[in-house]
Amino acid sequence: MGRLGSILLFLPYFPRSKHIHLFMAPINLAFRQEVPGALLPLDLEKEEEKFGAEKLEDLSWKRLLDAYACIMCNRCQEACPAYTTGKALSPAAILISERYELNGILQDFAQGKESPRPLMDFALNEEALWACTTCMACVEVCPVGNEPMLHILDVRRAKVLMEGEFPQELNNAFRGMERSGNPWGLGQDKRLDWAEGSTSPPWRRSPTPRSSTGWGAPQATIPGPRGSPAAWWRS
Repeated sequence: MGRLGSILLFLPYFPRSKHIHLFMAPINLAFRQEVPGALLPLDLEKEEEKFGAEKLEDLSWKRLLDAYACIMCNRCQEACPAYTTGKALSPAAILISERYELNGILQDFAQGKESPRPLMDFALNEEALWACTTCMACVEVCPVGNEPMLHILDVRRAKVLMEGEFPQELNNAFRGMERSGNPWGLGQDKRLDWAEGSTSPPWRRSPTPRSSTGWGAPQATIPGPRGSPAAWWRS
């Protein structure tokens, strides 16, 4: 009876604890994207559409599922280059904070009521928001298919597209992409200047006839003003 009593006492706590991942993680993996970490495209022509996520209700159901599938193993945190270099960002803390917030408002949230606080008040702060390098390390290392990086990018989208707030350092990059299609503001006529004098062509197809991969110049102009030539893998 003692053991049975302990189990019965634990049951009300179970849905609010990290142990809920025993049920949620398999569901999360089953609905994982074909390309993990891929962002859905935005239709910027729809003026009435809301871009990004400011509150919990703006997140997709898959993002909310991430919060309950998290097993709090901290693998994403340990793999994150921002965290390991002392930045405020912790991918694990974002999902855990979202789950704690949801647990506190679950009944009202399930009834469709608006959540009381924006994500920036409890999930991450300004430094953490812009510390992410979008390297996808957190996505690749997660054993249950969570995508913490996309939570960050959803908030970034809301900040940039809905509120017009972003670090001043991005002004030149945004201006270059708007005018020239690349963050350095260089014209398309200069795209292959880096290859002048080279004995190798800037585009070399794969020798395998059936392969659609090859080495070539990236979509953005290759070297920045202080950069050096680089190659990319195209599929």
